[in-house]
Amino acid sequence: MIKFGAICFNLVLAAGMFTQPAAHAQIPASLEAHETRFAAWKQDFIKRAISRGYDETTVSSLVLPAELNTTALDRDVSQPEFTSPIWSYVDNAVNAERLNAGRRKLAELSASFDRIERRHGVPRHYLTAIWGLESAYGHNQGSHDIIGAMATLVYEGRRQAFFEQQLFAVFDIIDNGSVRPEQLKGSWAGAMGMTQFIPTTFRDYAVDFDGNGNKDLWNNAEDALGSAAHYLSRHGWEFGQAVLVEVELPRNFDYLLADGRQQPLREWIAKGVRPYRSDVFTGVSGTPEARLLVPAGHAGPKFLTFGNYGVIKRYNNSTSYALGVAS
Repeated sequence: MIKFGAICFNLVLAAGMFTQPAAHAQIPASLEAHETRFAAWKQDFIKRAISRGYDETTVSSLVLPAELNTTALDRDVSQPEFTSPIWSYVDNAVNAERLNAGRRKLAELSASFDRIERRHGVPRHYLTAIWGLESAYGHNQGSHDIIGAMATLVYEGRRQAFFEQQLFAVFDIIDNGSVRPEQLKGSWAGAMGMTQFIPTTFRDYAVDFDGNGNKDLWNNAEDALGSAAHYLSRHGWEFGQAVLVEVELPRNFDYLLADGRQQPLREWIAKGVRPYRSDVFTGVSGTPEARLLVPAGHAGPKFLTFGNYGVIKRYNNSTSYALGVAS
């Protein structure tokens, strides 16, 4: 299913910028007015951080130099709703260069993947797919100062509670020695490193896989991939179980069953669901629960998804993303 996986890659690139609309405070139009209000906001935020138990000197040294990130300000306010049809991304799909890059990474890091799989039980090809989707194997990590970007987004106020938690998480990971402040570069929305962890995810799931004393998700592939595997494992990854299987449905099948309901595999089989061009549900062990997914209508591909599919969606809650990783 290279074609469908390619579609998914492109959907992810677009859908990654999608946010839910929310009410936010009116912001002055001019950059000068922004700067004035941002400076006042920083003083107020430092007081709130201190009231939560953070060290005044540390917080002040991080927040006061933070610069207003105009990219974050503009994009968070003006993002359009994602409505592009799935098939429009086919021509810009994953190309041979990217696929070959993934194969090279699998070969280059074979020993590292061996260690990661032994520790966390997550297969290397899923980790490599995540790596490719998130940052093109580390080439597109973002160069925004994370502290400035998070401070800007808290100040802007549209998703204040969420980004405030991200900024507090930045303080936590600096305070516990996980990273140095100058390492904190990423997207304007806070995603960092090869596997694009937001600060709260970094704080809770990043690991120093190689044991050198630094959780370096920017330059150390073993740390980045080990952290992604740790995240998936902690969210219930089932070793040896499939993510999804492409299926074919009998004539006159009731497509209302593709509503997210979970049923034992044997019940889907009893309804006439069969593996696509196969007699065997490859990679499926036991009699797991499954959901029917029909992402492109009755004429498109259909899948039975299993528990590991849901785990991937915990990493990025996008159907297209999960299909891209699984494909």
